[in-house]
Amino acid sequence: MNYINILKSHKIKIIIGIIILVIGILVLKNKSSSNVKDFTINRADISESIEVAGKIKPSAESDLNFERSGVISSIPIKVGQRVYKGQSLATLSSADLVAQVSEATASVESAQATLDSITQGSRPEEIAVKQQILDSANSDYELQKTQSIDTFNNTTNSYNDILYFKLNNFFLQSADSYKYNVNNCDQTLSSKIENNYTNAIKDYKDLKALDSAYIENILNISKNQIELKNLINNISSAVTSNCVINDTSLNSYKAYVSSAKTIMTQTTNEINARIYSINSAKSAIDKAKKDLTLSQAGGDKNKINTQKAVLSQAQARLQSAEAQLSKNILRAPFEGIITAVNIDLGELAAATKSAVSIMSESGFELEVKLSEIDAAKIVSGQAADITLDAFGNDMHWPGSVSRVDPSATEVNGVANYKAIISFMKASSTNMDKVKSGMTANAKLITNTKKGALVISNKYIKTVGGKTMATVKDTQSSKYREKEITIGIRGDSGLIEVLSGLIEGDEVKMVVK
Repeated sequence: MNYINILKSHKIKIIIGIIILVIGILVLKNKSSSNVKDFTINRADISESIEVAGKIKPSAESDLNFERSGVISSIPIKVGQRVYKGQSLATLSSADLVAQVSEATASVESAQATLDSITQGSRPEEIAVKQQILDSANSDYELQKTQSIDTFNNTTNSYNDILYFKLNNFFLQSADSYKYNVNNCDQTLSSKIENNYTNAIKDYKDLKALDSAYIENILNISKNQIELKNLINNISSAVTSNCVINDTSLNSYKAYVSSAKTIMTQTTNEINARIYSINSAKSAIDKAKKDLTLSQAGGDKNKINTQKAVLSQAQARLQSAEAQLSKNILRAPFEGIITAVNIDLGELAAATKSAVSIMSESGFELEVKLSEIDAAKIVSGQAADITLDAFGNDMHWPGSVSRVDPSATEVNGVANYKAIISFMKASSTNMDKVKSGMTANAKLITNTKKGALVISNKYIKTVGGKTMATVKDTQSSKYREKEITIGIRGDSGLIEVLSGLIEGDEVKMVVK
């Protein structure tokens, strides 16, 4: 019995202790609640904003390629180099086009001179001078015919050196067929190389059969050696491919193809120079003949009008030739930095292949994605406050929204809209710290109210879809719940009150 009484005594003490603890908690809670100050409804300036994140990228970047194919003759730039707008980045071999421009220029000058001559008339001594100019032009052309034989012979000797002393080291010959005999993992490329070699030898033999004294043959040399150029480029690709990059036994073969490239480039340049000289000599003869003929004819109105038409046609041909020549020069479309150079000297450039890549250094922008709700709040020109993860929140850059894409992109079934935020370079002193690829955050102010009636978000609650606040009655000092209507939600925790409260009302904090 004594044992049972002891248990009952302990049980009563525990119950009494729990009751005291509960009473203490309630007292402390009431005391704590009584210490919470009411919020007085007042007016303040508030702003609503959204925050987005994305990657920094240059405001302009471009992959550039030539409008036409041709042999790369110069690459005066390198990766990382700053270039100005309009600067030449690479050029194709242009001797034929330069010759056309020179010829067209000469035609314009000739037509103009003829027009002047017809208009003014010519004296006997002037006619004699023009005859001397024609005789000199004929002599120069005869000299070019003689020198073209040397160029023809030099070219065939160079092609012979390339085919039979440099590139033949890559093949095993059986009768009239040639087997590519160098380590290579691309059988398709090997077959192309074998076909290139067979065709290049045929083209070379046809070239040798031409009459070297016939000046027009020099004009056809460069046009008929495409197979040889393709052969050199394909072998170069084969011995430098990734699958054989560590094969040291190919070093000597690489030297052979490098030497072949050099010879081919030098020979091509010599041919083009000779073509240019021949065409210039022809143009000089044509000009001298026209000048002499028209100076002898004297002037009349019909001839003057006819010559004016000739001049206009010559000027049109010159403009066309200059336009074609400009296509052989790759120029920077804007000021920036070279990020890639995908071509080599002597290479046959393709119009479909990117030759040089450039990115703008004069401006950066932030690309972000907006939800459809946020996209509806953003307009072009909207101000933005930008921070970079690399520098924390202590460094800010001003920016503005450049555009919001009108069409959405779905990500996991959710519609997103791409927006571009540009840095306002003129207003920032730390643009040198901004780099492409950095992670950035932007704060966009979507709404601002001046002198709005505001309440702290700690003093409202939502009940059954209604926004409620506990308001103190000014007469009885008692509190009662009242429905209110709210507007924008400010970044500082203040919320606009549209109705239900007036300035000076006191509200009680919501106890969670």
